[in-house]
Amino acid sequence: EQVNTTGVVAQSPAAPAVSPGQTQPFAPGSVTFTHTVTNTGSLLGTFQVIGAQVVGSPPGFAVRSATLADPTLEGGQSTTLTIVVDTPATAPAPGSIVVRFAVGVQGGAQTPTVDDTIVVAAQRSFAFTPATPQSATTPPGADVSFEYELANTGNAPDSFSVTGAATGTGNPLTFVGAAVVPPDPSLANLAAGASTTVRVTFRVPPGTTAGD
Repeated sequence: EQVNTTGVVAQSPAAPAVSPGQTQPFAPGSVTFTHTVTNTGSLLGTFQVIGAQVVGSPPGFAVRSATLADPTLEGGQSTTLTIVVDTPATAPAPGSIVVRFAVGVQGGAQTPTVDDTIVVAAQRSFAFTPATPQSATTPPGADVSFEYELANTGNAPDSFSVTGAATGTGNPLTFVGAAVVPPDPSLANLAAGASTTVRVTFRVPPGTTAGD
C-alpha cells in the first residue's frame, strides 16, 4: 500500500523591521535620513510610515516627507525609506533635534519608534565694525579713542578679547587698551546675537610732530 503525504508550510503575516536610528550634523535648508525597511514575514504586505515628526516642534524644523521607495513587499523583501527634514537657514543654539517615526503594515504590526538625531554644533563667529569716525586729530602726548561694535554672530555664548597695534612704517602710536563702553554687556560670555560697544585707545607719544 502506498501512502501520499503533503507537507504544510506555515505562512507568517507581513511584519516590518527598520534599520536603527541615525545621527546627522545640522545643515541649513534640509537634512536627509535613509533607512532600510524589510518585510520579515512570508506574506505580501503594504507598508507605511507612521507618525513621522520632529519632537517638540522646534522653530524651523519639520518633516517634509517620509517616503518608502516601494511600499508593497513580498516576504523577505526590503525597500528604502527616505526622510527629509526641513531645517532653518541659520543654526539654532547647540543641541540635538530628534526626528521620531515608526513603520507599520496595513492591518498588522508596527515597529517600535525609531529616533533619528540632528546634531547642532556650536558655531563661532563675530563682526567687529566701526561705530565712530576712524580719524582724529590730537596733540602729542594725548590719547585718542575709537569705538567699535562687536557682535556675536555665532549660535552660542562666547567670550572675546580686543588687542591692538599701530601699523605702517613710522607709525608712532602705541596701543593703550580696549574696554567696553558702559552700560553695554561684557566681552565675557556674550550671548549669541548680542552686541557690545568697545572703545579702543591709542597714545600719541610726546614730541610727535604734526603730520606723523
